Amino acid sequence: MINLKEALKGMKNSSKKEMDEKYYPVVGKHIDYTPDVPTIYYSFRVMSGSVGILILMSLLGTIYAFKRTEIKKRWFLQLMPWTLLVAEVATACGWIMAEMGRQPFLIFGVMATESGVSPNSASSVLFSLLVFCVLYTILGIAQFVAFRYTMNKKETTVKEVA
Repeated sequence: MINLKEALKGMKNSSKKEMDEKYYPVVGKHIDYTPDVPTIYYSFRVMSGSVGILILMSLLGTIYAFKRTEIKKRWFLQLMPWTLLVAEVATACGWIMAEMGRQPFLIFGVMATESGVSPNSASSVLFSLLVFCVLYTILGIAQFVAFRYTMNKKETTVKEVA
């Protein structure tokens, strides 16, 4: 098991003095420049575990579909809608890991702030944001309608279909 306190000790001591010399006159106080490593560490683990669950469920679904036994696996069918939540958790944890890992270095001089700024114009960024919002709203409505349709539909047996 990794000792996070020992790992952070070297990180804190290596650049703290030079960062304080560089930014103390500007900021006027001593700042801990170390990113929140436990949050980054565990968000990566949760993201990876979530992806593992999704891959496992996909493989099981594929196997059951090829064997044409997915209708008989009631536990699997009841578990599948919850994988939507697992996908959201994976996405959120990946975003947290990326942003918290990048942010301290982007702000405090290891990477210049200009390097992190998008070269696109504000109107271009706004247009992209609006397109994504509209797209995800449409997808959310479609998912809600499909979910309600499948939940309200009466159960169909294999004999009725054949």
